[in-house]
Amino acid sequence: MTSQRTISSIVHGIRLFSRFLEEQKVKIEKMLYVSSFIVSILEGKDGAAMGAALCYSPQKNEILDKIRKILTTDPLQIISDWSRFCKKEDLVSTAVLFSVLNAMAQYIFSYDHREFLTFIERYGYVIGQGDVYDFVPNLIRSRLLVKKPQLNVLIIGFGGPMYLRKIKGVRMLITDLWPEYYYVLERSKAGPHEVSIYRRPYYLFDAGQNNYLISHADVVVITASAVTSNTIDELLMNASRRPLVWIYGRSSNPFLFLTLRARDVSIVSWSHYTDIEKILKDLEWEYPHMFEEYMDMRGYVVHRYVYKDWRKEEQAA
Repeated sequence: MTSQRTISSIVHGIRLFSRFLEEQKVKIEKMLYVSSFIVSILEGKDGAAMGAALCYSPQKNEILDKIRKILTTDPLQIISDWSRFCKKEDLVSTAVLFSVLNAMAQYIFSYDHREFLTFIERYGYVIGQGDVYDFVPNLIRSRLLVKKPQLNVLIIGFGGPMYLRKIKGVRMLITDLWPEYYYVLERSKAGPHEVSIYRRPYYLFDAGQNNYLISHADVVVITASAVTSNTIDELLMNASRRPLVWIYGRSSNPFLFLTLRARDVSIVSWSHYTDIEKILKDLEWEYPHMFEEYMDMRGYVVHRYVYKDWRKEEQAA
């Protein structure tokens, strides 16, 4: 299992902005390892940008060693010779590289925004600005539930858009590398607030059953950290014929659509971080979930035919 194909496509997209990055004199200013996340801060003429990637390896010394090696490397050299920094089956090097690539994508999105939008639409996509968490439920109701009254929604990676369970007609399936941890966590919840959130049932499975469950799913939601677990290529190959596929998460990257567009993936969403100085200060003691406090928007790329069909069906209703 690898993420080579996916990362190669992301690198291809970033390379198209090489001249912009060179003019900006972008460099890696800082890298941190906090609560299983590798955080990269890039600085250039126009400002700073941050990218994060979940790292599945528990080998802290190895992680810090690879961070030190890449920290002094020119970002343009990284994208020109990316395979040297990302060896197959190596979870640490994949996470370190992906963190830097995410920061580069954030920089392009922030400071070359107009060209970025032009680039996306040239490839047949529509970018929406706003909350993808409103967009997806509307898409499911208007596009899928009108054709099939009961849907299997599979979330690969516990967490994320659990709220999709609130949609009438949705049967929630969830897989995770450590399902026993979340089973205990959920059963230990107490209080009316937690009960109201988790009122609708869901079914929790081991990640080893991903491929089987994908074949029975109508909607497949995949955490972008599957890139750093080296499972994304296989997951996308198996999910290519599902009606709706959504890639999301703090490890996500707007250039993911370059590899997803060929596999009928409908939506890619990512987070755009602001107030980086405050994030760095809080990261000294907070868990990275606090990233969400500093998002001024969420972006999402929607497969053009999905977007058009949904709008058409919405207007007809």
